[in-house]
Amino acid sequence: MKTKNILLIFIWIILIAISFFYDREILQFIQLLKNPVFDFVFLGLHYLTDWISILVLFSLYFLIKDKKRLKSFLICYLITMSIVFLLKNSLGRERPSGYEGEELYNSFPSGHSAAVFSALNFVSEKYIRYWALISILVIISRVYLGFHYMSDALAGAFIGYSFSRIFLRLEFIIHENSRK
Repeated sequence: MKTKNILLIFIWIILIAISFFYDREILQFIQLLKNPVFDFVFLGLHYLTDWISILVLFSLYFLIKDKKRLKSFLICYLITMSIVFLLKNSLGRERPSGYEGEELYNSFPSGHSAAVFSALNFVSEKYIRYWALISILVIISRVYLGFHYMSDALAGAFIGYSFSRIFLRLEFIIHENSRK
């Protein structure tokens, strides 16, 4: 593994740990930014980036543009989201606020963050900057809307990105070994 990748993983884990200790303060600070424009943008992201929306959007894209990647995306994405579901149900961390319907699900880790960051590994170089920006905004939106603490959103992003990255790397290795 490259030194750069190890450093990024280390920084990400440190950010999750730090945010865990300051979750309430980060939540209060981000919610001080409440205004109608952010409400509109972040609620829009909430509905457009749930795990089913990402699944449908990327599946349709790959069905039309790149059928070979569809299978990889589906396997990777569904495994990642299963891991998130298992963690949510086994850890049982309560949400910071009880929005109607959302209190039925536990808080840690964020499924929205995991979904967008898992898909990040499948976005073409041409659009990676845009999807990375959307992904970061999703992390902020989860806290802004009161559905998650920052550590929930960062952990979901880490899980989504890491597991899909590992899956794609293993797929590549298997493919290369089968060619030999």
